Amino acid sequence: MVYENTVIIATGESEERSEQIELPLLERKDLDLLTVLGSGGFGRVHYGVYGGVLEVAVKQSHQQHKNQDRFSDSFYAEIRAATLQHENIVRVLGLCVDQELSDDALLPMLVMEYAGDRNLQSLVNDRSECIDTSRRLKFAKDMTSGLNYAHNRGFLHLDVKLLNVIVSSDDRCKLADFGCSLNKAAGKADTPTKSMMTGTYAYRAPELLRGKVATDRSDIYSLSICLWQLLTRKRPYADDEHQVIVFGVVSYNLRPELPEQFDNTVDERYCELFKQAWNVDPTARPSAKQLLSTLTELESEVND
Repeated sequence: MVYENTVIIATGESEERSEQIELPLLERKDLDLLTVLGSGGFGRVHYGVYGGVLEVAVKQSHQQHKNQDRFSDSFYAEIRAATLQHENIVRVLGLCVDQELSDDALLPMLVMEYAGDRNLQSLVNDRSECIDTSRRLKFAKDMTSGLNYAHNRGFLHLDVKLLNVIVSSDDRCKLADFGCSLNKAAGKADTPTKSMMTGTYAYRAPELLRGKVATDRSDIYSLSICLWQLLTRKRPYADDEHQVIVFGVVSYNLRPELPEQFDNTVDERYCELFKQAWNVDPTARPSAKQLLSTLTELESEVND
């Protein structure tokens, strides 16, 4: 589908720290919002159809925000990440403005591919779903491949968790929700305070909990918790309080409980892999590229 109009958005609070991102500008009259897929602090995600034929997911902001600065950061982070085009990342199709409201209350809507109606967390929670070694490695490779692509282009996701991974109808995992992301290439990853506040605490790297600057290895730590979940199908740290988890991770190198035994040697090596990825020292964690290489080796062993 071809879009004739485009919009150029400046994504920073000042000229020195701003990028100009060009996105297709989609016609509101051609966009039908059908059902709400989910909602959060800054808006809702709708299932919709564009042009009568194309299934889309639409992230629509609330008309008013209690924290306008934080909303702007999240919105512009999503816009910057719209340049990422990869099979394991939810693709942004364009921007739409809701002009059904008054001119001073226009709501920006980010229109994305409709990647599926399941996230990886819901799939892991569903005990009727079989996640054997082969499928687990495929999911792990998909997530790691998307991260590797983003990292190679200077992007840090900074909110990697199973809830932010969409599983498509052909069983492909796609990273979603780049509202916490930072762009190193554009000088967006040099604020320790912001780095500390991004993401979800159970997945957040120890260095971020200490207020340090985010790096690509911060994403690797978050990914390690996801890989642990794919193996155990449990929630990290169960019902422990937020403060208890943060204190344990920072002060005592707390990590989720490991299985006592494994079904095969591949699963045992898989466990060693995510243990490396949650090392307290970011420099000791493998890169996404290194993780991807090892996961590919393990997948080959299973398929032989």
